[in-house]
Order: sequence, then C-alpha cells, then structure tokens
Amino acid sequence: MKAEDRHIILPPLIGLIVALTFLFIVDQVLIEYYFPVDSDPVFEFSFFDYLVIYLVAFTIALIIAIPFQLFIANRIWNNFKKGTKFLGLKLWQLIAFSCPVFGFFIAAWSWNSIFGIENFILRFSIATIIAIIYWIVNIYTLKVIEEKIKVQ
Repeated sequence: MKAEDRHIILPPLIGLIVALTFLFIVDQVLIEYYFPVDSDPVFEFSFFDYLVIYLVAFTIALIIAIPFQLFIANRIWNNFKKGTKFLGLKLWQLIAFSCPVFGFFIAAWSWNSIFGIENFILRFSIATIIAIIYWIVNIYTLKVIEEKIKVQ
C-alpha cells in the first residue's frame, strides 16, 4: 500500500472500527438498563442482527469517510503539520467545535420529540463522544503513519 493510500484509508477505517465498537457497547448497555423493553418477539434483535446493522452502518460510514479524508481531513492535517491554523483554529479547537455541531445535527435528525428532551440530550452526548473518539483515533493513526514514514 502506498503512503498516500495509507493516509486516506487507514485513519477512517481504524477510527470507525473503534468508534462503532464503542457505540455498540454503549448501545447494548443502554438497551439493557436505560430502555428496558418487554420481550416482544417482533421487536427483539439477536446479537447477530445487531452485528449486521453495525456492519451496514460501518460500510456506509466508510464510503462517506474515505472521500472526506481525501478531500478535507488530509488537507487540514497538512496545514496543521506546517503549523498553520484552519479557519483561525488550532486542531484541538477545530475538533472541540466540530464534534458538538456534528452531535447536534445527528441528535436533531434522529430524535423524536415524543421521547422528551432527556432523549435528545442523550443522543447529542453519545453522537458527540463518538465523533470525538473517531477524530482522536483518526489523528493518532495519521501521526503513527507519519512516524513510520519518517523511520523508513
């Protein structure tokens, strides 16, 4: 695999695996303790069903994340490596601003007002944490790739 391809494919791949694994664990805990439901066989999902759902979500997210990495994230990363800011923000500031914005839009898109504001806050918090995990892993992967290239 070429060095450029590593910068494009590996960070989103590893970031999504870690973020969706965290989401899967949180989802299982929330289903078990926060949203307990009676055992209606029509709405009961098996572990395999959840894996299929997350595999489909992973595939769709990866299809979106790779072009985003190619056209936006790598350019921003190259700016930060040179020591310049993006939109006047340092890297950590950009992440601290963009992740809650992402979390808000995901929560607003997926929220149903029938469940109340507490459910919106929960969705917002989870989506923001998932985004933060994704970008931390993505940036860490980029740093590791850069170090491996320097060593060679």
